[in-house]
Amino acid sequence: MKKFVHSFYQNLITYRLIFAIAFVLLSISGAFYVLITAPNNFVFTEQLQYWAYGNATIKYAFLHFGQLGLWDINNGLGYPLIGHMSSQFYPITVLGFFISNDLFSIRAQAFLHLLLAGLSFFYLLSVLKVRIPSRVLGSICFVVNDYVYFVIYRGFLTETYNLVWMTLAVAFLWQALFKKKPLYAVLCGIALAMHVIAMISYTIYYTGIILIFLTIFYFLYQQAFKKEQVIKTFFFLIKTISLIAITFFGVSAIKLLPVLQFSFYSTRTSYPLYNAAAPGSWDLATIDSVTKYVTNFLIPQGQVPLKYGFAIILTFLANTLFFILLLYSLLKKSKATTFFWILTIIILWASLGRHAFFDIYALFYYFFPGIKTVYYSQRIFIITNLTLPLLAAFGFDVVWQNIKRFRYINYVLLAFILVPIILYVRAQMLHYIKTTPDHRTFHPNNIFAKTLTDLVKKQNQTVHVASSYYQDSKSIGNYTAVYHNFL
Repeated sequence: MKKFVHSFYQNLITYRLIFAIAFVLLSISGAFYVLITAPNNFVFTEQLQYWAYGNATIKYAFLHFGQLGLWDINNGLGYPLIGHMSSQFYPITVLGFFISNDLFSIRAQAFLHLLLAGLSFFYLLSVLKVRIPSRVLGSICFVVNDYVYFVIYRGFLTETYNLVWMTLAVAFLWQALFKKKPLYAVLCGIALAMHVIAMISYTIYYTGIILIFLTIFYFLYQQAFKKEQVIKTFFFLIKTISLIAITFFGVSAIKLLPVLQFSFYSTRTSYPLYNAAAPGSWDLATIDSVTKYVTNFLIPQGQVPLKYGFAIILTFLANTLFFILLLYSLLKKSKATTFFWILTIIILWASLGRHAFFDIYALFYYFFPGIKTVYYSQRIFIITNLTLPLLAAFGFDVVWQNIKRFRYINYVLLAFILVPIILYVRAQMLHYIKTTPDHRTFHPNNIFAKTLTDLVKKQNQTVHVASSYYQDSKSIGNYTAVYHNFL
């Protein structure tokens, strides 16, 4: 009888887990399915910038010659694609080569990464020993929110892909440190290497910041609570960091070394701290903007038209409940809660820059590698876009534990948060497609693009930075057509 009960209980947990994962994937799909159903010639703003041209050229070489192209055969003297912002060694990019329509392939890869991001976050929460319903809440809030919608419709594939690899890097390092298993250090190195292989550039700086703070937290935790010998903790960290570094450089070297070599010829330099002449003029956060960011994390204030009164109420309710869950997470006594709250406070503080009473963003600028090349200081919110859903999941865990008699209240709370954000993102995506101006759609007979393409080919110029041809254009349609005409 005991064996039967135990077996039934284990099967029930398995079925609940499968159902929870399926619900997360369906929720993300319901919010972002427009990525798949959009017209074949539709461009989500900057999806064709950065490495799209390089990947298309590599795809052509792969399908016609059976090789991953290292040199651009279409332009002049040949452009070194291996040192370009292309991702020819990234497994999901290679899968995309088998989709004939380039624009659909790019959108499909973005959609796939959203699903993988939901799974990665679900996995991270399981590592942090959070209940299944809380994992569902956290995973959906991590992917279905205004930040991710903004990233998708603007075509920022760098930050879309980062949703997967930053999350996994944190999950693996947490286990490498607190479970003391070398395998997870290797997996963390692979997750970091994927930042390079996928060419998601600056996001690796922010992943690195989290990992550095987590390492420091582990050291202090071991000393304060485990009373471990300093020398023992120190040597363990040296071994773990060495494993991560060796794996990272070993896996990413095929792309990392050419990119580093090619970067010597780049005109991009470090931006002087708070230099008003820099693009974007830094755009530092303020106390007011940080407050609005935290209290309206899921759906920004004023995004829902006033004529939709009921929707406004649901929006307010979702944001308010999410914020309350953040506060409730303070009641969860765990090292994970402590670490992610400390990290969140530090990042929000840093985003203020010189607007804060003590400028700690300057410390990031001078002491963390790569931050000097990022002029937009609020990009540091990439980190809190991870930590806030984590804290909300911790808060929901506290609520779930305390409300045992009337369990249906927990599901109602879950619905009041998840339903509005799914409907909001879905509505925004549909609105973006239906109200799109003509210049967001590819036109093969674009005169500007044809002229520019002919000029480049006629002069046998080497394309030093492929995306510059797109950025010189005045509209999305222009650089989309340039992209196609080059092939």
